[in-house]
Amino acid sequence: MLIIHLQNPDDHEFSYVNLSGNKASGAWKRGNWGEVSRMAQRDDVILLIPTRDILLINTTLTTTNSRHLKQALPYALEENLVEDPALQHFVWQARKDAPNVLDVAVIARETLKNWMALLKKHRIKARAILPDVFALPIAEDEHAVPTFVQHSGQVLVRTGPMSGFSCSASAMPLIIDGLFPEKDTSKSIEGDAEVADENLREVWLSTDEPADWQQSLTVLREPQSDMLLSESIQQ
Repeated sequence: MLIIHLQNPDDHEFSYVNLSGNKASGAWKRGNWGEVSRMAQRDDVILLIPTRDILLINTTLTTTNSRHLKQALPYALEENLVEDPALQHFVWQARKDAPNVLDVAVIARETLKNWMALLKKHRIKARAILPDVFALPIAEDEHAVPTFVQHSGQVLVRTGPMSGFSCSASAMPLIIDGLFPEKDTSKSIEGDAEVADENLREVWLSTDEPADWQQSLTVLREPQSDMLLSESIQQ
């Protein structure tokens, strides 16, 4: 599997990882279209594009009929969209444990069209086009915590297997509290230690610039930003 990571359609040099041969992980490398196009003829391709261009959101609908979902989703999510729903492309996946809960990705049709045209120009067929936040590792066990990666003034936040977002580092002080709702503290004195533990803001964090908002976090692990784990990619 070949993972290509682009920031703009006009990038001539970019990052990629070759995970062919069922590799569990791989190091990011820099390359160009000439190199990558040759590898793409032999391997399945996944294109990672900026999460800033994609809205990842979940919603609950009573129907599981694909045709009805296609009609209902734009209206169900209209309040969360900046642009006209008719100009957006919607992709969804029902959760296995709750079929009426949908994880949804929304992208402007014109933006998606540009990325697809770029792949066609270089004769590459991608199995999937995904937001780059899906390259971040995520703890999926009973101790699941969000993953933060800050680089060059931007922050990627992965909050779950199919959820996350991107924002500027300067916006994080306004966002961070909403990611960690306070637990109920109206318990007995005997439970004070337990409440304190529940209110720890435990995360995985990698940053190229320390910031005040990071001081409120309990860092359990620092992800390797130069590596990609194959299990991180959600398709």
